[in-house]
Amino acid sequence: MPISNKTVILRQIQKSMVKKRKKKKPDHLKPITVFLIFLVILIFFSIFLRITHLPTRRQETEIFKKSFTIDVQNACGEDGIASLFSRCLKNAGFDVINIGNFNEVEERSYIISKAGLPKRKTNFISSIIGIDSIMVDTLNCFLFDLTIILGRDYIKKSHLFIRRYSGN
Repeated sequence: MPISNKTVILRQIQKSMVKKRKKKKPDHLKPITVFLIFLVILIFFSIFLRITHLPTRRQETEIFKKSFTIDVQNACGEDGIASLFSRCLKNAGFDVINIGNFNEVEERSYIISKAGLPKRKTNFISSIIGIDSIMVDTLNCFLFDLTIILGRDYIKKSHLFIRRYSGN
């Protein structure tokens, strides 16, 4: 009995359908795939938002400068030095809360840091104003986070800072 062309064609169609069924992915993987794609898109979107809304380095520095209280005390014996130095600090972006005259004349300038204040804050202002001698107020005698005592050597230590921020 000869096989007709129709029979051969039907068998080929049946074989191709069987092959196609085997290649078909199971239905239970579709929701997982959709979820993973959604999750990846969400992660990329959140990273994009964080990158575009981060403050710049300059904005961070300005915020950091305003995050502590500063007192400037004149201990060099010359009139108006605390006021001049305070003006320079304000021009540099710091908040100076108080200025005044120290109770005695000092030879050396130094910074008194309140106990518990992070060292990076003290080191930050120290590096800007050029006064590297730092003492920690463990007895809490001073009201402010940082008290800058301007001794007779202030002009040697802070001349670059004063020249840059004096406004002249």
